[in-house]
Amino acid sequence: MRLLVLIAEVQHDPELLQMYVEGMWQRVFKRLEGSLKAGTEQGALRQMEPAVVARTFLAMNMGLLIIYQLEGEGGVLRKTPPDRIAAEVAEVFLNGVRKK
Repeated sequence: MRLLVLIAEVQHDPELLQMYVEGMWQRVFKRLEGSLKAGTEQGALRQMEPAVVARTFLAMNMGLLIIYQLEGEGGVLRKTPPDRIAAEVAEVFLNGVRKK
């Protein structure tokens, strides 16, 4: 639930928002954007807007984390092995960006 509290707090505290976004998320976005650009240049991924796709991928993962927390101990995600969740996330994401 700490993530939900943090999300609520950054909406009302510009300094915390700046620290959170610039301190962590910008580095994550840049790294993922670079990987997506490299995949496109190597021909493994289709042409895309790396900045948008990076945020889409992270949003999917953040959503899963929120659901994981909200569902609690009896939730599907807690009963599913982490490697299975990772495989499903990768499959869903890559089917949307894999070159056809």
